[in-house]
Amino acid sequence: MQVLIENKNKIIAAILFLLIITITLSNFNIKTSDKLKIAYTEDLAGIIISNIEEKAKLSKMSNDIEFMNIGDCCGSNAQFVLANNKVDIVVMCPDAVKYLNEIKNDYIEIGTILYDSDILISNKEISEIKKIGYMNKRKMQKDALDKIFDDNVEKYSIFPSALPYALSNEKIDAAVVDVNSFLLLDIEGMNITNNVPTQNLVIRKQIIGDKRLDDFIKIYNEEIKKINNDENYFLEMIEKKLKIGDLRNKWKKIKIRLGMLKK
Repeated sequence: MQVLIENKNKIIAAILFLLIITITLSNFNIKTSDKLKIAYTEDLAGIIISNIEEKAKLSKMSNDIEFMNIGDCCGSNAQFVLANNKVDIVVMCPDAVKYLNEIKNDYIEIGTILYDSDILISNKEISEIKKIGYMNKRKMQKDALDKIFDDNVEKYSIFPSALPYALSNEKIDAAVVDVNSFLLLDIEGMNITNNVPTQNLVIRKQIIGDKRLDDFIKIYNEEIKKINNDENYFLEMIEKKLKIGDLRNKWKKIKIRLGMLKK
């Protein structure tokens, strides 16, 4: 009799355990699969996408889309997020897109956000530059530098966040940074490319045909049209995000183009 009671209690405990697990997993799925997840980076493309986020919050999309900042698109956090399909839409440089395609076949490009947003900064003349730092894992930046400088100029792959420090401490003579860093620093700068995509948007193939994706693309393209038609609007947006003053003079020293997304 005692054995029967013990077996009965074990069965009840097992059923309760399975019930708890089922409820937990059910709640987890609801929390993680309902929203379309969009990841953006800490650069000018990120500013544009974060502005889209503000627009989305004012629209019917507010409950359907979740935005997240993943920092550097070639960083370990971004790679982990992408490798585990944690996001549906993400901003990436061409080198990060190439790496992603090598390890997974789940994402495709739907357009370019920025052209020529990698800026070489230095207070030295071109002829005086002997050591240059560029963003780590960016082969495209290294290739662009090789076209401008000969083999006598040393080129170093450095973490993006460390580039301004290395430059200010004269470890290097020049650095390739995102346009945001150029705008924030009191330093001269120049484009290293001409009409070359530097920030793209990729999506998970599984969301093709999703109305929320179409809604996002619609809001994005409308915003880009507004930016292209009103430079003041765009500069005020950047100044607000970077918390700095008049950027007009610095902005005119470089040439950056924004792209539209395709459905």
